Amino acid sequence: MAIEVWIAKLQKQQYAASSIRRKLACLRAFFRYMVDQGHLLVSPLRDLCIRLGAPRRLTRVVPPDEIRALIQTADQRAARWKSHRHSSVERLVILRNALLVRLFCVTGIRVGELVSLRIADVQQQERMLLIHGKGNRERIAFVSDPASATLLDRYLQARRMCFKDREPLFPNAFGAALSTDSTRAILRALAQAANLSRRITPHMLRHTAATFLLENGADLRIVQEFLGHDSIRSTERYIHVARVHLIRVLRRANPLKRVA
Repeated sequence: MAIEVWIAKLQKQQYAASSIRRKLACLRAFFRYMVDQGHLLVSPLRDLCIRLGAPRRLTRVVPPDEIRALIQTADQRAARWKSHRHSSVERLVILRNALLVRLFCVTGIRVGELVSLRIADVQQQERMLLIHGKGNRERIAFVSDPASATLLDRYLQARRMCFKDREPLFPNAFGAALSTDSTRAILRALAQAANLSRRITPHMLRHTAATFLLENGADLRIVQEFLGHDSIRSTERYIHVARVHLIRVLRRANPLKRVA
């Protein structure tokens, strides 16, 4: 079939599997339209089964020194939150932005999950967040970092002064829920203020959090729960990190060192 020859040519030209899948998706949509309009009886792709293999994308990880610079920049601004030069809403926004950065790094939360959080999803005493994930799946995220937990307390105190009767945990300056685009813009602005050359996104911080967990000894099942993946297959993109960490540990704890 001509389509199979075309796919083989794309593979020979070293197109990524994800790129080929996107091209096939466009073709499928086109042929569905042709069938719907009566120009074709059936789609030529109806019985086509192409195995391109599982995606092997490596995650983009932000180096520890850049994470440190990002957090320090946000924290330094938050340290001045009681300044009389700012209104109560402006002070809340400064605290909110610092907390957002920390929550991405501590909980691995998706940006859509973060902006959908409500004040009722916070269990302040237990330092827990109820996250509403993909497919209506819920999970618990723990704010385990002491500095982040302290910042959460300060933020909630300031929030009660400004938007006590509003549901969104992270409101904008007018009390409505913060948007995903605004959240990304906040990260970009903080990265620029921290003099970081790379573009920092919420998804990069999520990947970085998962990678740091693995490097610190967590297994894939823990990371699966941490990220809210329904299947361990979704977490397997991090397997290269686990292998690198395992090799590093084995070199340090070589069983034959005791007999050498």
